[in-house]
Amino acid sequence: MHRPWSESWSPSTRTLTSIGCAFFLARRNSGCDKTVASLLTTHDRGKLAAVQHQIMQVVWQRGEHGATASEIWQAVCAERTVGRITVLKQIQRLKNRNWLRRVPGEGVVRYVAALERDETARMLAAEFVDSFFGGSLSELVLRVVDARGITAGDMQRLRQLLAVEARRVSGRWGLP
Repeated sequence: MHRPWSESWSPSTRTLTSIGCAFFLARRNSGCDKTVASLLTTHDRGKLAAVQHQIMQVVWQRGEHGATASEIWQAVCAERTVGRITVLKQIQRLKNRNWLRRVPGEGVVRYVAALERDETARMLAAEFVDSFFGGSLSELVLRVVDARGITAGDMQRLRQLLAVEARRVSGRWGLP
């Protein structure tokens, strides 16, 4: 599916992404899938629907060993009513969009995540903040706190994260 480029993307980013996609397609069966797949953004991959997110959760839980289509279907069925064919179609879509990779080997086909869960969460969160909150992290935090409230533990964790980030930024800019 072709998606128009965002106006905020630079020509060099478009070129890099295009090269990455072409390289990925050319080298798909050469064993370098995960390296090149990690260069693709959610813009290239698309968003995750609810059932696709469940599928990814199952695959992430299985780690490097991965999961078979049957194992994925059984895990998803434990939480919602869904047909086997539906899960198979979603697995294929995730594979085609570079969220999943097939593990080469004998016997039953296994699937592993093309990206680690944390990397995916960072990528999806950044895209959400950019698209919905215009890049304003403080706006996101304000809306979450307004909707859900905040615990003392959450405040402490936010203070720690902000302190670490302040040290990192001041070190980068040579500030005290």
